[in-house]
Amino acid sequence: MVELDSRNTYAHFWLAAVYYFRRQIERFDAEVDRAQQLNPNDSELLADLGHYHVVRGNIECGMELTRCAMRLNPLHPGWHYFTFAFAYCGLGDFEQALLESAKIGMTDFFWGPMIHAAILGQLGRVEEAKAALGSVHAAKPGLESETIVQNWMYHPAMAANVLDGLAKAAH
Repeated sequence: MVELDSRNTYAHFWLAAVYYFRRQIERFDAEVDRAQQLNPNDSELLADLGHYHVVRGNIECGMELTRCAMRLNPLHPGWHYFTFAFAYCGLGDFEQALLESAKIGMTDFFWGPMIHAAILGQLGRVEEAKAALGSVHAAKPGLESETIVQNWMYHPAMAANVLDGLAKAAH
């Protein structure tokens, strides 16, 4: 797609996503930089980039990108709050992470109840965490949460906190 239209912001963004999951971070960075240069005020792009930056460990940068996206689009969708739920979970501030995850509102998308369950597990609110886990399995039966977390989260503390919270939720 980039070869067909080198000025297409989303072609660069999705190419960056491919590089991200291949763990080719230098190439990821180059493509997201290009996407941002092409359309620096695209709120959805900024929120997406914020999310990717947070889960790879650039927490402050990611949160600022998502805050900028939210300023540009005050009627932003709830998925923007994933950035903050993940960030605070990675920082070990589970109370704030819970507040942020409650704003996501995407119960039919497995990541919403999964991060919520992990945070509740970390807070020792096991019954609520188990209910959230039920929503995860309803949204995506057979989900292997460890694989999903390891594929997405390059920030070691964040991945560990999510997986530990999910383990606590399951018991």
